[in-house]
Amino acid sequence: MNHSIKAPKTIQQHRFHLLDGMRGIAAAMVFFIHAPGALAHCFPNGYLAVDLFFCLSGFVVAFSYEHRLMQKLSAKDFFVLRLIRFYPLYILGTILLLLRAPFNHEELAFIHSSPGYFVLHLLLAILALPRFAMHSMNAHLYPFNPPAWSLLAEMIANIGYALAIRKKVKWILLPSVCMLAFARLLFSVLHDHTLNVTNDLTALARVCFSFPVGVFLYSIYRKSGNFQRVHSRIAVAIALLTTILALSFHNPIRTQWLELLVITAVFPSLVYFAANVKVPLSLIWFCVLMGDISYPVYMLQGGMRIPDTASVSRFGEHHLLLLGLLVFADLLILGIGCWLLNRYYDEPARKKITAWYKARMESSREAKYETVAG
Repeated sequence: MNHSIKAPKTIQQHRFHLLDGMRGIAAAMVFFIHAPGALAHCFPNGYLAVDLFFCLSGFVVAFSYEHRLMQKLSAKDFFVLRLIRFYPLYILGTILLLLRAPFNHEELAFIHSSPGYFVLHLLLAILALPRFAMHSMNAHLYPFNPPAWSLLAEMIANIGYALAIRKKVKWILLPSVCMLAFARLLFSVLHDHTLNVTNDLTALARVCFSFPVGVFLYSIYRKSGNFQRVHSRIAVAIALLTTILALSFHNPIRTQWLELLVITAVFPSLVYFAANVKVPLSLIWFCVLMGDISYPVYMLQGGMRIPDTASVSRFGEHHLLLLGLLVFADLLILGIGCWLLNRYYDEPARKKITAWYKARMESSREAKYETVAG
């Protein structure tokens, strides 16, 4: 057994509170970019929150699983455990959006086209699979739960990462993928003039760049040995404000270059800085809360936000402040609901499914051992 790769106990018991806080703020930004009418322009680059999620995920997944993958956790078992992490809230978000479909014909008109079309895509949604026929670069891979495109991208990155670890080619495969992804991002900046794409190679490039960068940042963090070097409310404020500013900037001239800079430099620097910050006790509750509701807010927003219909948009043109208050109230209600769902639905469901699957894993190992011994 290779003990040199074992993470120190101080890391194993650590929770990255500031990363949780950043994740929650980024999820709120994604909520606002889907707000009705002019409110969506308050955070014009809020969609880059997904790239921050990918980088955060690479860091946290490496922290949680790398040692286990190098020992006895198979790539298949890792993939299933990650799927268990995502699926309960994914399917709930899909159901919520489906339930409001009859009352929101403008956003979900595609499901009224034909019964066969509806049934096919419903089956794909239940299996967490994307639809295959795309008519435009803006079409949704997951029409019943549009944010789920990033889950597909992340699962692809996760399984690639696990295979790289298990085959011991991490330092060959991941840098190569990262460089190819950067080349594709650069092409998109030059050719498409935007990185805001969710269903083609650019979307895949976004995760294939940011996720490996998060993995590399964890390797640097682990080897540095000096954990939680910064302990300051100012450091917390800097990280959270930088997250907001990175998702809020607006420059009509060559914005795509700023987007690329944020993805390739600002977010990695921010993640590494935040990982080294020990959050003061007075602020831990806030970061934990934001971390707990971040994924539920992101995944359930489609079924719980104010619909962007023509009538709502016209109302917002004349009463923008009132619409803003309504959207903020909607986010607040969503946040409370997400906290309750996280505590009483998602966590218990994941624990039960994980315990069941781990029991199967153990019984399978015992059966295999008995077969070999026999």
